[in-house]
Amino acid sequence: MTPFYDIGYSWYENKEYQSENHYLMDAMGIQILYTRSANFYVKMDAARAVYRFKHDGEHRARVYESLGKYF
Repeated sequence: MTPFYDIGYSWYENKEYQSENHYLMDAMGIQILYTRSANFYVKMDAARAVYRFKHDGEHRARVYESLGKYF
């Protein structure tokens, strides 16, 4: 388990639903990485936005799972 902090730039493709379609975002959380061989991995991130989303005043929380193969 590894804690992380991530910052990024985000935008909406559908401008009809948002008056401002781009913003900076940041999140912190825990990452779990499992490698089964030299080439295969499974990863899970549990993250929560540090700052509130300005359109509705809520923090965003997500859990992401991914797997893949290193080249």
